[in-house]
Amino acid sequence: MRDAMATTSLLRGETLNSFAHPTSREIPVVGVDRYLSSLFGVVTALKAGTCNPQTSPNFEWQSTMMDRPRKFSARSIDYEVSLVLAGYGYALSNAAIDLANPLQSLEEPPHAEERNKEVMTFFRRSAGVFEWLAANPLVSPELQRAFPPGQRPPELSATFAEAMAMIVLGEAQVLAVQRGRQKGTSPVLLAKLASGAASKFDQARFKMQTEAQADWDATAAPFKEYVQACFLHMRALAYRFMGLAAQAEERWGEAVGYLRVAARTTVPVAEMHVPDHVATAIAGEQRETRRLLEQAVHDNDSIYFGKEVAEEALRPPEPMAFVRSIAFPCPAPAFTEIK
Repeated sequence: MRDAMATTSLLRGETLNSFAHPTSREIPVVGVDRYLSSLFGVVTALKAGTCNPQTSPNFEWQSTMMDRPRKFSARSIDYEVSLVLAGYGYALSNAAIDLANPLQSLEEPPHAEERNKEVMTFFRRSAGVFEWLAANPLVSPELQRAFPPGQRPPELSATFAEAMAMIVLGEAQVLAVQRGRQKGTSPVLLAKLASGAASKFDQARFKMQTEAQADWDATAAPFKEYVQACFLHMRALAYRFMGLAAQAEERWGEAVGYLRVAARTTVPVAEMHVPDHVATAIAGEQRETRRLLEQAVHDNDSIYFGKEVAEEALRPPEPMAFVRSIAFPCPAPAFTEIK
């Protein structure tokens, strides 16, 4: 028992260190795989009655999703599995975001297709981790009793995990929109992709606010502002693409109407706690939307004379869900009994 538990403890230390100080995008992922395999060995041995340690270990984690960092601890394997998997999901998502940065240009970078596949895989795996987490350890009665709503970090909420899966898929679809623009995809399809991304962020926020208000209240304000900024940005882009599609078909009244809605859907990035690269990108897109609106209004007023269509009379962009999660493969236990 000492050897197996010592190995598990050592791997836990390596995993925590890789989360705190990642030196490459692969290290947190590989390290967690090894620790999870060992941890699930402990779970299997406990369920089989072949592991009866005299003292249950006390697991301690610091929440990263609260306004004020706070440590929580529990003598529960479900607690440990839940927080490790939450960290795993974040590590995969962060790896995807780091890899995606060179793809954010409107020009297609070298080896973009291979990198895009790798990024999408990380995003989809992250979503799969959060979906598995929501359906398994986070619904443990023991865990729910130990950490009821209002007395737990958001990471221990099954609803929060479900919302995180939606957010990660939304981030993946943001990248799909950017790749579509690089490839010259039609504005109608881009509008559907952007609307689909916006709906993911909006659904995640709505789910938390209606099903787990206490956990949403405890969530860090910068994260909530980031979700809101992504929703508004993708909604604005969806309407902008609809405006460009209408303009291409010389439906100028609709074109001006769509572009006006897009320009009105502003994201106050200067007042929000969002990453600098996100704020810069959104601000640039908002300037371009205003420019397109001014040009469309000028052309319509001087050449085409179409009657501007009000927002309530416009057909909303149809959302398309383009990205789906990859199911999390529960690791094979490194051992089945501890003697």
